[in-house]
Amino acid sequence: GRAKAIVVFPNLVKAAVIAGARVGKGVVIVRSPKTGDWNPPAFIKSRQASWGIQAGIQKAELVLLIMTKEGLKQLFKTQYNLGSGPQIALGPVGETLDLNLTLKENDIFAYSSIKGFFAGLSFDGTFISSDKNANYEYYRQPVSNRDLLSGRKGIKIPESGQAFLERMDLLAPRYWRGAKEQ
Repeated sequence: GRAKAIVVFPNLVKAAVIAGARVGKGVVIVRSPKTGDWNPPAFIKSRQASWGIQAGIQKAELVLLIMTKEGLKQLFKTQYNLGSGPQIALGPVGETLDLNLTLKENDIFAYSSIKGFFAGLSFDGTFISSDKNANYEYYRQPVSNRDLLSGRKGIKIPESGQAFLERMDLLAPRYWRGAKEQ
């Protein structure tokens, strides 16, 4: 119940033979620091390029729990890098996902389900950015992720978004009312 934000990527796909790529689309929600309620969902996309001695294909579902102000600050950047550097993978993938998070250990918790086989040594970086087209299609008006995640008033939330926020209130209820962030 202490998460400041939740990021969900239901379908990340990675494929590589020497050069590789991982792509996916997702959604992020942020708690209002004033009320503890969830602000409207914002759509995002993830891109990763890699190179090295690598081969394979994998499909992942990923949930990130953003636990601190530092982790939350990263969400408000137009585009941010979750890390870059060498990584080694061998065998069937299923326990970890290669995000190489550069933030402190407790800023973000990652939970994933991965299927596929991937092996090799590679250098890469993951970038997550706003999906402006998806936001426009969903909200039927131009809205930025900053507007959505900060809870700007006047944005009409579709019925499915309201249902999603109600469900999130049940799964991760408000943990403070009007209190300052910790």
